[in-house]
Amino acid sequence: MKKKIIILLTIFIITLLFIASIIFLKDARKKRSWPFNSGLVLHLPQWVKYYAYKFTNPEDNILTTQFYKIKLEYINIPYTKSIGGGGSINQIDTKNVLVTLNDGTSFNFNLEEKTFDKFNNTFEKKYVSIRDVTITQNKREIYVLAVINVEPECKKIILDKYNLKTKNRVLLSNNDRIWKSEKLCNNPMESNGGGRVIKYKNDIFVSTGFFAQNINSGIFEYSQNINSSFGKIIKISRQNNSYSSEVYSIGHRNPQGLFVSKKFNKIYSTEHGPQGGDELNLILEGKNYGWPCISYGTKYSYSFKKNSEIWPSKKNLKKIGCDFTKNFQPPVFAWSPSIGASQGLEYSGLEFPEFNNNFLISSLKATSIYRVKMLTQDKIINLERIFINERIRDFVVLSSGKILVYTDGGNLILISRT
Repeated sequence: MKKKIIILLTIFIITLLFIASIIFLKDARKKRSWPFNSGLVLHLPQWVKYYAYKFTNPEDNILTTQFYKIKLEYINIPYTKSIGGGGSINQIDTKNVLVTLNDGTSFNFNLEEKTFDKFNNTFEKKYVSIRDVTITQNKREIYVLAVINVEPECKKIILDKYNLKTKNRVLLSNNDRIWKSEKLCNNPMESNGGGRVIKYKNDIFVSTGFFAQNINSGIFEYSQNINSSFGKIIKISRQNNSYSSEVYSIGHRNPQGLFVSKKFNKIYSTEHGPQGGDELNLILEGKNYGWPCISYGTKYSYSFKKNSEIWPSKKNLKKIGCDFTKNFQPPVFAWSPSIGASQGLEYSGLEFPEFNNNFLISSLKATSIYRVKMLTQDKIINLERIFINERIRDFVVLSSGKILVYTDGGNLILISRT
């Protein structure tokens, strides 16, 4: 009898602890506290983070924006390594979306059935990290921007082109390496490598960050060095069966987003600053965007004390290539404090007609989407924050006009009107 009572009490206590932990996790999810804050999450095993997110996913969530009440539908990616750091989503056709994770695993997500089907023989084990994937509008080519190891403690950023095939669960064929950076050693950080690829007119454009370790706010010579691939927007042109590349703009820190505005027929980037100073930039050929010579942020070591250095002196900055006799291109807008800007896009669709021709800027740190209404190509007239409460890695506007978001929490979120 005693043994039976002990067993029942043990089961009861375990059940109470389980319920308490779920309640704790749900509250922590809302507050973005432990274990959902990004700092500690980096040190937890993937499967712990995955199930913490999965068990606390709301069935749906209703938000009120300036023009609409919107519904967020959470869809868990069925893979424990889907917790973020890189990757991308692209619409293949009206029913299917390509979901590519940071480790190269790729799924076909069926929009009607809300199911995932894993593609075979894609990017697994080919790359250290997937920075971005883009499918061309004619759906014949797919471009992969990624980081590779070249020797111990050294890495490169590369761009590969594949032919797109979606039959029999095979995605790719005919791999061509069409661009690569020089190598960078001392264990460079792929998350500081920037990383978007777009097609604009007849050319391919790639954004790269300073790529190095996050030391001294990322103040290195690469962004101002015209002979370096890092901290740049690179233009890649095709001539017959070969490709050539050139530096399109310099002085970038960590451009995580790159997109085209059809309204203005221009390229824009969204860029991480240091402590403050995330930027929306209008990308113009030949311009210098100033990093690290000028910034709207502060050094990570800045501490509000009297003698604390907000930014390095011009004398020290000249040593790493800053030429203050030249003009630097200012951002269209700068966020302080930092929002952790990720991708951007220009909205066009039937689901949210009041959003048409507005920019949408996603964010990691601020866990939000910012709706940006432009008066001219370089002037903002209105900015609205839509608080999603998830770190957003990438998003797309579907052919239906609904918005599909890929988060660092291993989820897709489908955003629609209520």
